[in-house]
Amino acid sequence: MDKLVALVAETLQVSPGLIRDDTSMENCPEWTSLVHFSLILAVEDTFGVHFSSDDIPTLTSVGSLRAELARQGRSTDGPV
Repeated sequence: MDKLVALVAETLQVSPGLIRDDTSMENCPEWTSLVHFSLILAVEDTFGVHFSSDDIPTLTSVGSLRAELARQGRSTDGPV
């Protein structure tokens, strides 16, 4: 399973099968602003990256998180 999908599903407390790149704060009721903060911290910790305060408000979908991780040279393949 994709490491990012597993992490998002765990943080949102939903089934990994419900997580796609277009899963976002806009279409996932579990993805609240408080959970968003927890998710950002979990992604930073798991992938060893740091998001700037300017980037955090734009990282509101799985796809945007994946793109930023790729930009920082991190792969989302493999288990958490």
